[in-house]
Amino acid sequence: IKVLLAFGSKTSLRHQRTGDSALHIACRFGEPSTVSAVLGSLRGKDDKLNPIKDKNGARQRLVCSRNRKHETSLHIACKRGRFDIVEALLANSSSATANKALAAEDYHGHTPLLSAIVAGDKDIVMHLLTWRGNHRGNVPFARDCPLVL
Repeated sequence: IKVLLAFGSKTSLRHQRTGDSALHIACRFGEPSTVSAVLGSLRGKDDKLNPIKDKNGARQRLVCSRNRKHETSLHIACKRGRFDIVEALLANSSSATANKALAAEDYHGHTPLLSAIVAGDKDIVMHLLTWRGNHRGNVPFARDCPLVL
């Protein structure tokens, strides 16, 4: 993926069968540095001081994009138990983008948090709960949110 990005490949391209974007594939098979490279490729030349700045909403569209199973990249990282990639996704996203990704439901109605719970990954569950609690912003918790229960 890094080589393709170096040659100017578009991050918006998708796999025909699965609907996966480059970020979905990076979260499924890659390393945190690959995830950061995909998200960093959307950074404009003037964005070097602010790695989270999102020009024209491209980063939010990519982080919150869904494949054919309606999974975001965060769903995939949580299901695979990739704590390092979950951290990279959240660190390279604004609060609004991450909150939108955390609230996204897949085909089965699972949020990334519920996917991490089903996968049994306590570290990711605690990280998501802690992150969401510290970056709540304007997104309210649902009444049946695990943090409220």
